[in-house]
Amino acid sequence: MGLVSCGEITAEARRESLSAPSAAESWRSFQAAVKSNDVELVASMVKFPLETGIDEIDGFGGVVSRRRFERDFSSYFPEEAIPTLLNFSPSPGDIRAKKWNVSYNYPDSISEMESTMGYEFVLSDDGKIRLERLFFAG
Repeated sequence: MGLVSCGEITAEARRESLSAPSAAESWRSFQAAVKSNDVELVASMVKFPLETGIDEIDGFGGVVSRRRFERDFSSYFPEEAIPTLLNFSPSPGDIRAKKWNVSYNYPDSISEMESTMGYEFVLSDDGKIRLERLFFAG
């Protein structure tokens, strides 16, 4: 019985050690795709249909298809948001939790306050990162 528990712990530790490098590699691939404006590659890292968390406002729908995502890519990844995404690294806690958010704050011309555009990522069991949801606040 003790050997079985030990084996389970070893297997769990092995999964963690394998998933952290996979997650880091997947995150760097996502960042490189965003940086190079590779719409198709970024789209391959998105879980579709993509939730936006809002109703139809300013061209953003509540659920976005891959086709619409590719068409409106620059709306979801405005040039001003790119440095935030490129400078973020998921923490070991994020990787263990298999979910994290990256937020970009921008001035809102209507309310004259800041608004937030957020990206929610999940880590799948195979170590690949997927953009699961976009969210807006402000």
